[in-house]
Amino acid sequence: MRRQDFLAALRFEVDFFAVDFLAGLFFAVDFFAVDFLAGLVLAVDFFAVDFLAGLFFAVDFFAGLFFAVVFLAVLEELDFLAGVDLTADRAGALAAETVALGSFLAPDTTAFRSAPALNLGIEVFLALIRSPVRGLRTQRDWRTRFSNEPKPVIATFSPLATSRVMVSSTDSRACEAALRLPSKRAARVSTN
Repeated sequence: MRRQDFLAALRFEVDFFAVDFLAGLFFAVDFFAVDFLAGLVLAVDFFAVDFLAGLFFAVDFFAGLFFAVVFLAVLEELDFLAGVDLTADRAGALAAETVALGSFLAPDTTAFRSAPALNLGIEVFLALIRSPVRGLRTQRDWRTRFSNEPKPVIATFSPLATSRVMVSSTDSRACEAALRLPSKRAARVSTN
């Protein structure tokens, strides 16, 4: 091989190294500088905006929860210091809420209570309770029954005029409940 050909081949290899290899190196550096660092900027942006916003709302939620708990604790302490027991009032509020919402928040399956004006017979066949779909009212399964319905002794009112009445078993509560019912004195005086 001649010296001139050797130098031309060497120059070609140096030219290949200078152009192609360094261009590949430049491309790798360009990829790192543009794409990788852009991804890093997006990750930092996600952390700075989204994660810290979620953290802000979580702190805001727990701060509100903390102040609500402190507020309720202070109210409970004031009730205790005043000697007032509001558990009965809270139970009454819960009962009123249950009456207002009806059976919307009732459990999936609840047992029926006996109807006060219905005397059921003794023949009962498959008296089961079922709930066909979660959230709907419960229904009785198939059963055979007969009833002896007594004639009403007192005048009945329309359903719109009556309210739900809870009968208590204690005398003091029954006396208070009797004061809330419509007066029967006029009906007794007119029949005597």
